[in-house]
Amino acid sequence: MDLWFILVSLVIAIAAGLLYNSWRASVRQKKHKVEILTQMVKKVEGSFRDQFSKKNGEGIKGKLHGKFTMFLRGNPYRIDGGGEAMKWYDQAMTELQTMSVHNESVSLLSEDVALVTFTFSGKGTRAEKPFESTGKTTRIWVFDKFKGWLLIHEHTSYNS
Repeated sequence: MDLWFILVSLVIAIAAGLLYNSWRASVRQKKHKVEILTQMVKKVEGSFRDQFSKKNGEGIKGKLHGKFTMFLRGNPYRIDGGGEAMKWYDQAMTELQTMSVHNESVSLLSEDVALVTFTFSGKGTRAEKPFESTGKTTRIWVFDKFKGWLLIHEHTSYNS
């Protein structure tokens, strides 16, 4: 009876150890996948801002989702569609000479949706008058299996 109990206990302990190791490998694999996806989003976000600083409207337009929306100050407050958004981006690229991004954060909401937030400061010229501006931006990126990461929503709030 004691030998039987020892053998059953040993089998249970080995099975539990194998399950635990399998679970740990799964957690490591998921963490690695999240790290890879986060780096992909950081790269596409950086590329988007680079296109903006180079005043490359076509580069920006190519990263906007077909259902893109935008909230910002001014009239209209809500912009629907990439074509309308490009009017704002073109004006902003014309007016803004420098922009610095601070406190960037990337959060994966799922494997194909990411939230990017940051604060910014910038200088430029509007109506022949210099201006300085600071604010906050939130962007939502979605992954399209044919086109990669696309920007589906942006909300920008200005401090000044």
